[in-house]
Amino acid sequence: PTPTATPNNCTVTEGFESGTLGIFTADGTPAWAAVNTASNTGTFSAFAPDGATITDTRLQLTNPVAIPGAATSASLTFWHRVATESTFDGSVLEISTDGGTTWTDAGANITSGGYNATISSSFGNPLAGRQAWSGTVPAGGGFGQVMVNLLPYAGQNMWFRYRLGTDNSVAATGVWVDDVSITYNPCGTPTNVELSSLNSGAAAPTI
Repeated sequence: PTPTATPNNCTVTEGFESGTLGIFTADGTPAWAAVNTASNTGTFSAFAPDGATITDTRLQLTNPVAIPGAATSASLTFWHRVATESTFDGSVLEISTDGGTTWTDAGANITSGGYNATISSSFGNPLAGRQAWSGTVPAGGGFGQVMVNLLPYAGQNMWFRYRLGTDNSVAATGVWVDDVSITYNPCGTPTNVELSSLNSGAAAPTI
């Protein structure tokens, strides 16, 4: 008999290579969409444009991820590219543990690739006054990695959303998100399998 491992449900990933938003839902106008204009790996990523009107668009998990109460580590990583009007348009990461009724900024739990600007309170951006990613991120072009500690949410169902806010002035390009991964540990252990008793002294069966 071969031992059977328990299902490994400790990693959730999305690379948008299906040409759709996959495990995410788009909310707001103009809506997020899977595009092939830029990507960290593969061909596709999720994209939202930065226009010259006031917008609030969100790329949100459709279903929650349950972070086990016994988790010793839990993290979210993703790669993004930001090309917005610096300090006037920008993006943030928010987390909910009550089904989306309330959202809190994840900035305090970002361990790498954190916010680089404060959004202006002029011109009506919905994220006015908040820390955000704005301008050109990463500075050298391409995609930059963001890492977030999710251990504070152990024992809870967790949703997150990537949110772009723009004002009513200058337009830019927009933001891309790719290679999203949620991982927590421990992942589970193999299920014990009881072997039948073997009688080494038994006579060989007659063929």
